This record gives sequence, C-alpha cells and structure tokens, in this order.
Amino acid sequence: MTRPAYLMFRQEDGPADVRMTRCLKETAAYVGLSIPTITRLERQGMFPERIRRSRHSAGHFVEELDQWIRERAAAQRR
Repeated sequence: MTRPAYLMFRQEDGPADVRMTRCLKETAAYVGLSIPTITRLERQGMFPERIRRSRHSAGHFVEELDQWIRERAAAQRR
C-alpha cells in the first residue's frame, strides 16, 4: 500500500530507509484512527511509542506503525 509522500520524514542523520511521521495528525491519517484513540491506546501500552524529534515535535517510525497494523489485522482474523 503506497502512502502519500507528505506523511514521510526521512531522518537526515540516520539510515535512508528510516521513515517517520512528523506529528500525531499524520500518524492518525496513516493508521486510520482518531488522535484521541491513538492517545488512549498509547496510555494503555497498545500502540507504538512516540519518538521525540525536537522540543515540540514527535512522530512514529513508519515501520513500527506498519507492524502494528499487521498485528492488529492478524488478531482480528483469529
């Protein structure tokens, strides 16, 4: 599944294949959940941890989000 390019942030000081969302709003659009739902799941330990990029910015690794989506889909098929 191809994701819109604006949702991706490439780390300049890390490997070229490491991609991150830039903010919680982008994470919500990527996984198809609302921001309050993501926040609740984070508090419950059921969602990937946010990575602080700067003082006022945090995002998620896209690879971790993809893995979370696959795990959630597999759990629903059981």
